[in-house]
Amino acid sequence: MEIKKLKKSELKDYRLKLLKKYPYCEICGIKLTEKNAVIDHIHKEHKSMYPETTTLIRGLICSDCNIILGKIENQFLRSSREYKEKNKLPDILNNMSKYIKKYSKLENIETPLIHPREWKPLKIKKSSFNKFKKQIKDIYNIDIQYPKSGKLTKRIKELSEKINFEFEFY
Repeated sequence: MEIKKLKKSELKDYRLKLLKKYPYCEICGIKLTEKNAVIDHIHKEHKSMYPETTTLIRGLICSDCNIILGKIENQFLRSSREYKEKNKLPDILNNMSKYIKKYSKLENIETPLIHPREWKPLKIKKSSFNKFKKQIKDIYNIDIQYPKSGKLTKRIKELSEKINFEFEFY
């Protein structure tokens, strides 16, 4: 097979030619336009991953997918893992896809726990606290203050359980 070199001056016309033939991004399926379509190619820095096709044009994809793909390939090469031999990236991406699909369903999560970085304690709505405060004053003659943090303190929780009060949070 003869490999030809595309000149920089021919790039725009070639992109338009591809756009007629491939009107949708092969990765995400979005409709391609002159504005969002980019010619994707294999960078020479990725020769270890793609020894046969380095520097060749792969196809036409959307600019967002092109950015994501570039980041994935670059990070793959930066990794310290031993799986950098040719054609391993597609296997890893395929496994990642299966992994993401599997764990996007609650039924596949063995122990549903929220990661500590992904949640913040809820704050008590002031209107709800004021109702609670009034009830505590009426029942126990205690003047309790809204916590500076807005969070449910141990003392407030104990009192709310005693009078069976449920707070509204935001």
